[in-house]
Amino acid sequence: MKTLLRQRLRDALGQRGWRPPELARQIEKAIGRKVDPSMVRRWVNGEKLPSLEYVVPLAVALGVSPEWLMMPEGPENAPPSLTEATAGRAGLRRDTARVSVAACDCIDAPARVRWPTGF
Repeated sequence: MKTLLRQRLRDALGQRGWRPPELARQIEKAIGRKVDPSMVRRWVNGEKLPSLEYVVPLAVALGVSPEWLMMPEGPENAPPSLTEATAGRAGLRRDTARVSVAACDCIDAPARVRWPTGF
């Protein structure tokens, strides 16, 4: 999972010409509080996964869906250039069962949201 997220974050950042500190600033705008650039850097380097409170603001800042960002079944929700770039590297299949997490579930009830395991 961390490898997939790392690649998707790098692809999305590359599309915008951003580095982790700029992404942190964009997330700050979305949530209205300080975001540590080193935390964002750890996501981009694949060292950590973002907590649920950051998934939706992260996706919004990058202009992608939370599903594309966090789930292997989500490449069709990305901008076309990112879908093609990432799908091949991650070995994703479009015919796998889709798991969808609504953005409101991530914000309103994070304790109930369960991310798939085994990725």
